[in-house]
Amino acid sequence: MGNCPEPLQLTPGVKNGCRGRLQLPTTQIFERSFTLRGRYSLSHWDSLLVGACQVTGVTRLYSEDMQHGADYDGVVIVNPFA
Repeated sequence: MGNCPEPLQLTPGVKNGCRGRLQLPTTQIFERSFTLRGRYSLSHWDSLLVGACQVTGVTRLYSEDMQHGADYDGVVIVNPFA
Protein backbone atom coordinates (compact mmCIF):
# COMPACT_ATOMS: atom_id res chain seq x y z
CA MET A 1 0.00 0.00 0.00
CA GLY A 2 2.96 2.32 -0.40
CA ASN A 3 3.29 5.17 2.06
CA CYS A 4 -0.05 4.70 3.81
CA PRO A 5 -0.05 5.63 7.51
CA GLU A 6 -0.41 2.96 10.15
CA PRO A 7 -4.00 2.25 11.25
CA LEU A 8 -5.23 4.45 14.05
CA GLN A 9 -4.22 3.04 17.41
CA LEU A 10 -6.60 3.68 20.31
CA THR A 11 -5.44 3.77 23.90
CA PRO A 12 -7.04 1.23 26.27
CA GLY A 13 -9.04 3.99 27.98
CA VAL A 14 -10.58 5.10 24.69
CA LYS A 15 -11.28 1.50 23.65
CA ASN A 16 -13.12 0.84 26.90
CA GLY A 17 -15.23 3.98 26.50
CA CYS A 18 -16.37 3.23 22.94
CA ARG A 19 -19.84 1.82 22.44
CA GLY A 20 -19.51 1.41 18.70
CA ARG A 21 -16.81 1.08 16.14
CA LEU A 22 -14.64 3.85 14.79
CA GLN A 23 -15.24 4.65 11.12
CA LEU A 24 -12.59 6.65 9.31
CA PRO A 25 -13.60 8.44 6.09
CA THR A 26 -13.45 6.30 2.97
CA THR A 27 -13.94 7.08 -0.69
CA GLN A 28 -17.52 5.81 -0.40
CA ILE A 29 -18.21 8.14 2.55
CA PHE A 30 -16.77 11.13 0.68
CA GLU A 31 -18.93 10.32 -2.36
CA ARG A 32 -22.04 10.14 -0.16
CA SER A 33 -20.97 13.38 1.52
CA PHE A 34 -20.76 15.23 -1.81
CA THR A 35 -24.23 13.99 -2.79
CA LEU A 36 -25.74 14.95 0.57
CA ARG A 37 -24.12 18.38 0.53
CA GLY A 38 -25.65 19.13 -2.88
CA ARG A 39 -29.08 17.67 -2.14
CA TYR A 40 -29.62 19.07 1.36
CA SER A 41 -27.18 22.03 1.55
CA LEU A 42 -25.40 20.46 4.52
CA SER A 43 -22.04 21.70 5.74
CA HIS A 44 -18.94 19.70 4.89
CA TRP A 45 -18.71 18.19 8.38
CA ASP A 46 -22.43 17.44 8.74
CA SER A 47 -22.48 15.74 5.34
CA LEU A 48 -19.48 13.60 6.36
CA LEU A 49 -21.25 12.53 9.55
CA VAL A 50 -24.47 11.65 7.75
CA GLY A 51 -22.56 9.93 4.93
CA ALA A 52 -20.65 7.80 7.44
CA CYS A 53 -23.93 6.89 9.12
CA GLN A 54 -25.40 5.79 5.79
CA VAL A 55 -22.39 3.67 4.85
CA THR A 56 -22.23 1.94 8.24
CA GLY A 57 -25.97 1.37 8.62
CA VAL A 58 -26.65 3.92 11.38
CA THR A 59 -30.23 5.19 11.14
CA ARG A 60 -30.31 7.65 14.06
CA LEU A 61 -27.80 10.47 14.61
CA TYR A 62 -27.90 12.43 17.85
CA SER A 63 -26.97 16.09 17.32
CA GLU A 64 -27.89 19.36 18.95
CA ASP A 65 -26.61 21.26 15.92
CA MET A 66 -28.71 19.69 13.16
CA GLN A 67 -32.46 19.99 12.60
CA HIS A 68 -34.40 17.66 14.93
CA GLY A 69 -36.46 15.13 12.97
CA ALA A 70 -34.74 15.77 9.63
CA ASP A 71 -34.46 12.61 7.53
CA TYR A 72 -31.41 12.48 5.28
CA ASP A 73 -32.04 9.44 3.09
CA GLY A 74 -32.69 7.14 6.03
CA VAL A 75 -30.61 8.84 8.71
CA VAL A 76 -32.90 10.67 11.15
CA ILE A 77 -31.53 13.49 13.31
CA VAL A 78 -32.46 13.42 17.00
CA ASN A 79 -31.75 16.45 19.16
CA PRO A 80 -31.61 15.10 22.71
CA PHE A 81 -32.49 18.56 24.04
CA ALA A 82 -35.54 19.16 21.83
